[in-house]
Amino acid sequence: MTKKVIGYVRTSTDEQSLSLEAQAARLRAWVVAMDAELVDLVVEQASGKSLERPGLRGVLARLNGGEAESVVVTKLDRLTRSSRDLWWLVDEGVDFVSLTEQVDTLSPAGRMMLTMMSAIAQFERETTAARTSEVLQHIKRGGGLAGGVPYGKKRVCYTLTEEGKPKGGWLEDEPGEQAVLARVRELRDAGETYRGIAETLNAEGWKTRKGTEWKHQYIANLLVNSTDIEHRAG
Repeated sequence: MTKKVIGYVRTSTDEQSLSLEAQAARLRAWVVAMDAELVDLVVEQASGKSLERPGLRGVLARLNGGEAESVVVTKLDRLTRSSRDLWWLVDEGVDFVSLTEQVDTLSPAGRMMLTMMSAIAQFERETTAARTSEVLQHIKRGGGLAGGVPYGKKRVCYTLTEEGKPKGGWLEDEPGEQAVLARVRELRDAGETYRGIAETLNAEGWKTRKGTEWKHQYIANLLVNSTDIEHRAG
């Protein structure tokens, strides 16, 4: 029996429209390879932070009405960037196929893959929390800051050494960097991966302290080394 599916293609409003064409082409190729029936291909430009998107809501309603068995996406973050929303969809009985992650919730193997991905994401969050705790304890024991001025802070009221380097003073919040930290924590709390956070920051126009684009390694270091606690510096 031919499997009926609805393709769903999404980009954020600030992403290139070429991404829509690439996603659509990949979905059509998968439909042909799997000998499936493409009931419809829904294209939407919207943020993936919430499920409250007209196009996606329409797809879910049609799945619930029996028009198709699954919704097919090129990557899970096209469906949602939130692991909480992803599992809500699973709990609601929504079946989906993701080509990149090779997840098909209609099959036992696909459901196992989704469970493993969720477990890995949870492990990453717990590991990051443990490392952050260790760094903070080290800072408290030392009575100061390790490795200079952390991201999100700026040194004020300092003097200069003979070599012209800042010495002494205090650290205060740097508003722009604090905004980035708040965004990173928001995305991480929503279950986003380091790579996904970096992609979102770049898409939204945020830059690193050096003015470069974000990479997933920077996000990992940021979550481990940043702190909101003000300390005496130097």
